[in-house]
Amino acid sequence: MMTNRIHTRLIGILFILPFFFYGGGNALIDSVLQASNYLSVLPQHKNMFILGALLMLLNSLDVAAIGVLSFPLIAKHSKNTAYGYMIGRIAEAMLAAVGVVSLLCIMTIADNTSSGGLSGAAEMLAVLAQKANYWLYQTAMMALCVGSIGFCVILWKFHIIPAALALMMLVGYIVLLLGVILEFFGYSVGVICSVPGGLCEIGFGAWLLVKGMRE
Repeated sequence: MMTNRIHTRLIGILFILPFFFYGGGNALIDSVLQASNYLSVLPQHKNMFILGALLMLLNSLDVAAIGVLSFPLIAKHSKNTAYGYMIGRIAEAMLAAVGVVSLLCIMTIADNTSSGGLSGAAEMLAVLAQKANYWLYQTAMMALCVGSIGFCVILWKFHIIPAALALMMLVGYIVLLLGVILEFFGYSVGVICSVPGGLCEIGFGAWLLVKGMRE
């Protein structure tokens, strides 16, 4: 028997949207921060910067909603796993959101720089804000992976989705977790390691849209 199709399709959409929310928002912000004199040009591109930040904050709402909406579907098989997944997703959302707020602080730094303040420390403060976002994002991905491993096991164990897809998701999250750990040790492999998990999340979202979940 199939679970409520509207419910599962909504979860499917929420799994796909982050690639537009976070990916699009990050691209807009990076287009400003990659300029050599970004502190001086940021006030001219303030609207684009804010739009990017808002898209990234929408991503946080999205992933938190995934955890909440997935809870009743997983709780019938394992309440502990359902709580773990929901907490992991909410932690991911909160950590990523704080990272976005740290990026928004760069606007204040840029405004003070353009008005003649913080001239000596401005660049250092802006770099620290970007590093804060980087480390918060890595920690958010760690929370996602830890919470999602049990989630994938439940999907596989109870045949909620095809076993192959559940196992590919599990491997994807493990690879992502390994990439995050290596990032903490200074190895820049996080982006590469995120590809398998990202593709599996898109595939999972598409599956939910077309087929849904089995109880």
